[in-house]
Amino acid sequence: MRIIAGTHKRREIKAPKGMKTRPTSDRVKEGIFNTLREKIEGAVVLDLFSGTGNLALESISRGSDFAYLVEIDKNAYYTIMENVKRLGMSAKTQVFHLSWDKFIDYSAKESIKFDLIFLDPPYYGKYYSDVLNKISSLDILNDNGVIIIETSEKISIEELTSEVYESVKESKYGDTKIFYFQKKRGIEYGNN
Repeated sequence: MRIIAGTHKRREIKAPKGMKTRPTSDRVKEGIFNTLREKIEGAVVLDLFSGTGNLALESISRGSDFAYLVEIDKNAYYTIMENVKRLGMSAKTQVFHLSWDKFIDYSAKESIKFDLIFLDPPYYGKYYSDVLNKISSLDILNDNGVIIIETSEKISIEELTSEVYESVKESKYGDTKIFYFQKKRGIEYGNN
């Protein structure tokens, strides 16, 4: 696995040993970043369920200002820390060993808002709607921000429900689907 483009092009990203982590393939990653082309430069990025840090580190390489990487699995967390250090990205990243919901609470408390949020939870979990709803209730996505969700091909759009966000694009790469969500027009954020 490697960085595809930008200042760290071709640099290696390590993955933790074992089958717990499922890194985004280069083909899928290239498709995501081609879609997000205009949104990357200067973005503040959140990579929930970060795994290896693959998507956040690619974002930094392509010109994002800062990335928050969140991972609950201890081995994956240490691998992310190693990747950040080896790539010299410590000044542009912050890595958290937390659950997704605790991090969203933290970011709301600290008034951190994001331009891009990558969601790549374990395929067997049913986190999608819970995460979307918590993001919207605590208002952590900027108005023109995008939530990028990576799922198994078996997940349908009906399983990704939100009162605040709607799917604006869907792509399929083999057995992987990518959904792009943005705020529905005319909907107010959170409870603030």
